Amino acid sequence: MLPRQLSLFAESTAPSTSVVGLAVVLPRPCRSCGETMAVLGSSKGPHAAVAFCISCNRHVAWVSKETFDFVTAIIDHVGRPEDAIVVRSNVEQRN
Repeated sequence: MLPRQLSLFAESTAPSTSVVGLAVVLPRPCRSCGETMAVLGSSKGPHAAVAFCISCNRHVAWVSKETFDFVTAIIDHVGRPEDAIVVRSNVEQRN
C-alpha cells in the first residue's frame, strides 16, 4: 500500500465514547471482598450502566443516568481516560 493511501483511512475510526470497560473507584467497597475498584458494563432496563467488582466480578452498583451522561460528556470532550475515574457520592452514609 502506498503511504498516501494509508492517510485516506487514518482518521476514519472514531474514538470510543462508550463507558463500557472504564475502571472506576467507588465511594463504598464491594460487600463481598472489600475492593473499591470496579469496571463499568452495559445495563438493562432503567439503569444507564452497571459496575462490577474487579476482584470478584460481582455487581456492586448501578450507574445513574446523571452520572452516565456526565462521564460520557467528559469522554466526548477530552477522550477516554487511561486511569480510573473516582466516583463520589453526595449522599451521607448513615451509621
